[in-house]
Amino acid sequence: MFQINRQIDYALLFMVALAERYNQGYTSLRLLARERKLPYRFLAKITISLRKENLIVAQEGVNGGYRLVNSPERIFLKKIFEALGGNLSLVRCNHDEASCPSFCQCSSKRFWRELQEAINQIASKYSLADLVGHSPGVNLPNVKSFGVKKVRIFKSKF
Repeated sequence: MFQINRQIDYALLFMVALAERYNQGYTSLRLLARERKLPYRFLAKITISLRKENLIVAQEGVNGGYRLVNSPERIFLKKIFEALGGNLSLVRCNHDEASCPSFCQCSSKRFWRELQEAINQIASKYSLADLVGHSPGVNLPNVKSFGVKKVRIFKSKF
């Protein structure tokens, strides 16, 4: 069953960082881990799956590191998700109806299928290029443009 876990989250952050540097050649994994405040060893494990699916390549040495195999426009989020999680099914019955004990009497089957189709379409539509430049602190609208003059932060007593 597909679940947005830490591995997928970090892989997406890593892949976006590589997309931002696409024309700069290879980038050190340690540098990316430090810049993005991600655990180096965990990223190193993630790169194994991404390399197996031919999404990234590695080069050893002083000028080594990782880079995308294709341009950011040609790498879609669905492919990244599949590289790390395999099956994109939200529930078991979308992947294997026989594994569901309520298969014959399930009234929510149609809902899950439609939701699954929508997720697949969106993940197939968005590429890494669509995410480049949308990281925190980049291209954010000015708060004043929304008519907000002052922001107050309340502390909870609990």
